[in-house]
Amino acid sequence: MYNPSVDPDAPSSGEELKLSPFAQKMRARLSVEAKMDKELKLKAQVAELSPKYMPKQNSMMLDMKSSKPGTITFRSQADDKAAKDDRTISKTLALADTKAESQKERKALATEKAKAAFLDKKRREEVSWIKHNWAVNGPPKRPGFGKIQKLVAKDMKAGAGQKKIMADEQAVMDKYHRLQHSYSAWRRRHDTYGTE
Repeated sequence: MYNPSVDPDAPSSGEELKLSPFAQKMRARLSVEAKMDKELKLKAQVAELSPKYMPKQNSMMLDMKSSKPGTITFRSQADDKAAKDDRTISKTLALADTKAESQKERKALATEKAKAAFLDKKRREEVSWIKHNWAVNGPPKRPGFGKIQKLVAKDMKAGAGQKKIMADEQAVMDKYHRLQHSYSAWRRRHDTYGTE
């Protein structure tokens, strides 16, 4: 540890450092400021302890006597207009807030609907894949004469016209063609890659 009393080159405590005139002025200013700060702190403490700032212990009757009667102030037309303007501005802001909230709600509902639709489509695809799993079920069966005759008999019993009967027959055949197309596509993939 350094001991200045042992070091011969260390300045003695009795020696006063020679300062430039500017440094002397700065030192004097700093000492004056420090003195003023101390005085201000003392004044603040004295003010806090003075009876002027102490809490009053007056009775309720004295408080009522000392209180002044209230005055009624009448608002001018300009004040009324300003208040109306304030009310209209606040109403406009409230409407804008509710509109923004409703837009957020609509967006949230739309995203929920889109998610639900996507999941529904995925579920339907899975169901159709299970329903038409060609590796298990084999190729689709072409609707035979008996099936078509049953469909025609059902339509005739319901009182459908010739156009309706032909449309129903066409719908059955279109479904068969779609299944056949799906089966042939699966068959090509299976033959090429050996997977389902």
